[in-house]
Amino acid sequence: MLERLTELLSAIALVALALTACEPPVRQSANSALGERQEPVQVVAVTPFAVAPRLRDQPQRFGDSSPEAASRLLVAKVTETLSRRGVRVVPANDVRLALEASGGDMRPPQVSRIVAEKFGADALLTGQLTRWAEREGTAASATRGATVGFEVVLFDAPGGQRLWSGSFDQTQLPLSENLLQALRLPGGGTRWLTAEELAHWGAEQTAQQMPLN
Repeated sequence: MLERLTELLSAIALVALALTACEPPVRQSANSALGERQEPVQVVAVTPFAVAPRLRDQPQRFGDSSPEAASRLLVAKVTETLSRRGVRVVPANDVRLALEASGGDMRPPQVSRIVAEKFGADALLTGQLTRWAEREGTAASATRGATVGFEVVLFDAPGGQRLWSGSFDQTQLPLSENLLQALRLPGGGTRWLTAEELAHWGAEQTAQQMPLN
C-alpha cells in the first residue's frame, strides 16, 4: 500500500513539474521603453484588431462566423479582462471613430498621440488576427481541433514607443498527443473547444499577461 502511494505521489510530482516547465500559451517580448515608464498604465485605448489578408480568402475556416466577427470577439474579451484588472479601457469603436475623424497618418506614433489627446489614454493597444480554423466535429468527437492565432502590441501614449508584445497561437490537440496542453485548456481536455471558446481563453490569457502595473 505504501509503495503504491509513493508511486502515485511521484507521478503527480512529475506531472506538476512538467506543467511548470511547458511553454506558456502566450509568447511575450518586452522593450526597453517599458522599463523606462515611471507610472503604471491606467487608461488603454484599444484599436479594432486587423485581420491578416490571407484569412479573408479562407471564409470556410470560420464556419458560421466571419473574420470581422472573430476579430471583434478578441477585442471584446481583451477589453473585458483589462477592465477586470482595474484599467480604464477606451472602446475600440470610439477609437475607430476618432481615427476616422482625424483623417491623418494611422501609424502607431500618430495614433498614440491622438488617443492621448482625445481620451487621456497613456497606452495604445493594437492587434491582428493571424490564424483561425473551426474544429471539425463536435464537443464530444472531432477529427481536428480548433485553431486560433493572434498578436497584440502595447505602445506608450502619447510617445508611441513600443512597450510590449504578445502572441497566442494554439491548435487543440488530442489528449494522447499533448496532455499538458489539454489540462490547461477550458474543460481540461474533456471536450473539443470551438474556435470561439479557444479565442476567448487566449484573449484572456494575453490580457492577463500585459505588464500594466
